[in-house]
Amino acid sequence: MTTTRGVRRLLAAALSALVSASLLLGGMTPASSATPTEPTPFNVRWFVEDRSVILTWNEPTVAPDGYEVVTEVDGEEQSRERLAPGSLWNRVFLGWGPAGTPVRVSVRELRGVHPGTWESFVALIGATAPGPVDGIQAESLPHDDVLRLQWAPPAGAAGEELDYHVSLTKESNGSGTVDYLVDGPRLEVITEGVGVELYAEVTSISSGGYGHTVRQRVVYEDVPGQATEINPRPRAGGFNLKWQYGRGNQATSWEVLVDGVVVPAETRPGASRFLLADVTGLETGTDYVVGVRGVNEHGVGDVLTTTARTYDLPDQLAAPRVKRGPRGGDLSVRVSWTPPADWGGGEECCYRITGHGPADRAGVPALVVRWSDAPATRFDFPVGRPGKWRFQVEAKTGAGFSPISEPSRWVRAR
Repeated sequence: MTTTRGVRRLLAAALSALVSASLLLGGMTPASSATPTEPTPFNVRWFVEDRSVILTWNEPTVAPDGYEVVTEVDGEEQSRERLAPGSLWNRVFLGWGPAGTPVRVSVRELRGVHPGTWESFVALIGATAPGPVDGIQAESLPHDDVLRLQWAPPAGAAGEELDYHVSLTKESNGSGTVDYLVDGPRLEVITEGVGVELYAEVTSISSGGYGHTVRQRVVYEDVPGQATEINPRPRAGGFNLKWQYGRGNQATSWEVLVDGVVVPAETRPGASRFLLADVTGLETGTDYVVGVRGVNEHGVGDVLTTTARTYDLPDQLAAPRVKRGPRGGDLSVRVSWTPPADWGGGEECCYRITGHGPADRAGVPALVVRWSDAPATRFDFPVGRPGKWRFQVEAKTGAGFSPISEPSRWVRAR
């Protein structure tokens, strides 16, 4: 069954009501071959079944009082009926006219005294909906920021005039879709100039209604997309950098920038699309603009930046105080100290205590290291060897160690 050009114009006008939600493809705009739909909360799809048309639509979040359906032939009303909300499929009789009779069908929501806008299309009695399209193919034209889609018309549709409803979606759950109506088996779309994975749905439309939808993942190849999250964890003179990229990002490598300049930083994989890198060689206690960007054969992506401050090292401690350990225990020395005046901004971790003792028979002085968690400021240090000992203390944060303290006085272990 074929349609006249007048009927096809009516179909195109009616299908301009078919839409999706917000334009998650960002700056995506149609090329000359595409007619984008306008956002509307009420989408009608349909197909003819003998002398009836089967209607379906998206149920709104706030259900209406009902729906009103009107059929017309040659401008004369043939029927008017009210449908209850909540039904997914609705059958409406087109009339007893001969096969091929064009019937205008109009649907609107009913909400008190403010009914919705009519959504209309023209169906032919006895027409058959087309089959599925075949072989959706995607071609990337990164120099023009264009994604080109092509497909073969449904089998057995040679000579039939068809329109196509194309939906492009970034999310696999179908949210945030951009819809297009085209009059041939092709579509060119202006993109944001960033590589992305999309889900394309193509449905052929004839005077018999909507055919079967074909859904396929397609890839637009271009420069990588921007990272989605960046977290520089400060260290003394640098950062432990962690960032995440979106699903389908086409970066083959990543660059780290400090104050707009690319710096050497070897990246390593983390979990769930996270990457890690260590940035070193910076000044302590200094603000920096830290960023990352993806790189591939098409070029570099946009930089995601944030401002962060490197930590200072903790202040040097004064020489610790010492006295002989408690009676009756192992050989030990009680070491105490005063915390640093300034921890440098890093999280207080612990203290490293180093004991210097008498030499052994080979003449090698004893060197023993123990740790004590902050905020403790006293430690009974087991030395394990009699003789005179003295001690030094360092404070530690995530930024590193403070300068080591001056040695304590000498003391005998007990």
